[in-house]
Amino acid sequence: MIASRRTLNVNRVIAASILAALIAADLGSPNLLFAQRTGRPTMPRVLHGYCEGEDQCAHIMGAHLLACEPLVLRADARRNAPVVKKVAQGDSLQVTDATTRVVAPGIVVARRSIVVADEWADDQGRVPRRDTVRMTVGDTLYVLEYGELGTWAWWYRGRLWSGGEFWSGPAQRVFDRTYRPPAVSLSAPRAELWVQVTTPAGAKGWWQWRDQSVASDSACRDLHSSRNIRS
Repeated sequence: MIASRRTLNVNRVIAASILAALIAADLGSPNLLFAQRTGRPTMPRVLHGYCEGEDQCAHIMGAHLLACEPLVLRADARRNAPVVKKVAQGDSLQVTDATTRVVAPGIVVARRSIVVADEWADDQGRVPRRDTVRMTVGDTLYVLEYGELGTWAWWYRGRLWSGGEFWSGPAQRVFDRTYRPPAVSLSAPRAELWVQVTTPAGAKGWWQWRDQSVASDSACRDLHSSRNIRS
């Protein structure tokens, strides 16, 4: 028991040292404490009928596309789900549903004490938040899916929050890179967009979206022309 406790303490010290070095490298400050773990969200986070970004679902839902390369359709929106259909290059497809899977959260650490009591609304300027976000130096926030216009969902102190971005680093999506916000991201979240497609024969299956794998007829021809030129 004593040995296991010593091992646990050593592991915590090592993890704290690594994280503190990452923060200090970004901030240029040796005085920050390591980020405190406040409970990670359960992964994956599955969002049915949801696409990240401004109007992305509106652009792809119902779209009629061609397979620009052979595709494998699965029984549900998971990489290890059973294969239900193989689609040949040039076959027609229609997108009928979408699911976003956040498979790993981004990690954001507070540079200094933070109180986020309001945020920007495009048509109203600064407006009060319904719930004030309070972070102290070294607090950890887990970034989940991107919404639109600089807003994210995130996990903090054991609950789900949402609002405008206030961090720099790999998960930074909105602010200019020279901006020095009160928090820094150590990693960006990893999310997968899956779409359910239907063939003209009525077969359905799920496929992980890749921009260059499906397109309109002319776009597929242009894509293959460019590939032939490179080869």
